[in-house]
Amino acid sequence: MTKQPDRIGFYAIARVSDWARELHPVVAVAVVLALALAARAAWSISHPAEPLWGDSEFYDRAAWGIATGTWWPDSHPIGYPLFLAAIYAVTGHSVGAVIAIQCVIGAASCVLIALVTEDIFDSRLIGLLSGLATALWLPWIRY
Repeated sequence: MTKQPDRIGFYAIARVSDWARELHPVVAVAVVLALALAARAAWSISHPAEPLWGDSEFYDRAAWGIATGTWWPDSHPIGYPLFLAAIYAVTGHSVGAVIAIQCVIGAASCVLIALVTEDIFDSRLIGLLSGLATALWLPWIRY
């Protein structure tokens, strides 16, 4: 017996949904995390740190000043420079360490989006797809 042409898409979606439902939650999280980390690592390796300019230059200068105790910015929000200063205090003036830590934070946000979406829609498939979409979305990989 052959399937009706208009129902083929429905059967395919049902099979994928069944597969996702049977997928262990830890495996789904691991897939999203691994893909997000790989994408961010590949971008970071293929686009080495460029000269800092604009906001990046200010944040770097402010963070290094805070880390060394020589400067405290008074006219800008202080949260991100404090975050960078904490990294610089441990690693020295290492922009590579900042990039690596931000890659991990970005990948973790993809996992969080997958988990929250799965909970909201009560569907592992939708959670997995949202996590994979954010893991591969270029603006989130770049920044």
